[in-house]
Amino acid sequence: MFEAVPDARVDENAFVPLSELNELRRKAVALLTEKRLARRTCTRKTVIEFEVPAPARPLLAVNAGTLDNLQAAARGGADVVYVGDVYRPDTVDIEECIAFGKSRGIQVYVSIPRIERDSEMEFVKNLLRLDADGFLAGNTGVLQMLSGRNVVADYPLNVLNRLSMKFLLDLGALRVTASPELALAELPRGAECIVQGSIELMVSEHCVPGGFEKTCPSPCMKNAFALEDERGFSFPIRMDAQCRMHVLNSKDLCMLDHVPQLIIAGAGALRIEAKAYTSKVTEDLTRSYRRAIDGAVEKCTGDHTTGHYFRGVS
Repeated sequence: MFEAVPDARVDENAFVPLSELNELRRKAVALLTEKRLARRTCTRKTVIEFEVPAPARPLLAVNAGTLDNLQAAARGGADVVYVGDVYRPDTVDIEECIAFGKSRGIQVYVSIPRIERDSEMEFVKNLLRLDADGFLAGNTGVLQMLSGRNVVADYPLNVLNRLSMKFLLDLGALRVTASPELALAELPRGAECIVQGSIELMVSEHCVPGGFEKTCPSPCMKNAFALEDERGFSFPIRMDAQCRMHVLNSKDLCMLDHVPQLIIAGAGALRIEAKAYTSKVTEDLTRSYRRAIDGAVEKCTGDHTTGHYFRGVS
């Protein structure tokens, strides 16, 4: 493309202005770019248009975790409740939760842990044998195992656009949870949106509290822990049954003031993450969101955040 001239000589007293050298560089780059692009044949792919019809009113879902919170969510007016506690799975009687839901006409979905190694799959298979109304799945492997069952794709699947949503729906998902990193204007119509609660930011195989001890005496069972950043924000941490560390957001998400905007955006369901709440708080928040969906004006209280709904991720 460019040919070297081996016999080129320049007088040692010659002076070339820097501006001329820069101009030569710009011309060389432009010519090189032109030559490279001429060899490429790029065909733009057509973006598949896909839209999920949005309901007139979104469902109200509550990730309750326990039986007490399930009962509280039912009293508050929830349409569907997710049960199961990844932090303390042995403390939740899933079958009792399912029986309660059937007696009250409340849909009860079992939440499947988002991380499951091959050695842990027997636990998942036991959950899948339950007579639940459906399941909440956070990985594609479990989603495929649930073929033919009612399943909601959870937010760890990172759905940021309509094509990702279509992929999961084609795999058999009944409903898809949008990534919490999406702005309100970016939400795919028909998606489930998390509107309240402490959002899980990350999961780590490294357990910080256990790292302070030579032999782990399960300090996480007896005390509360948090990580603090350089700005002084405190991020609560929870450990699960496999000693994985779950880092939660420093502030609770609250979109109670903005339910009308979520309905206009076409949300298919609004979800309250209530696993860290008491039954009273769960009932009160569920009732507030129920009223907001039905048209009442409701307001957030206390220190909270609206997450990325109005600022996105930059």
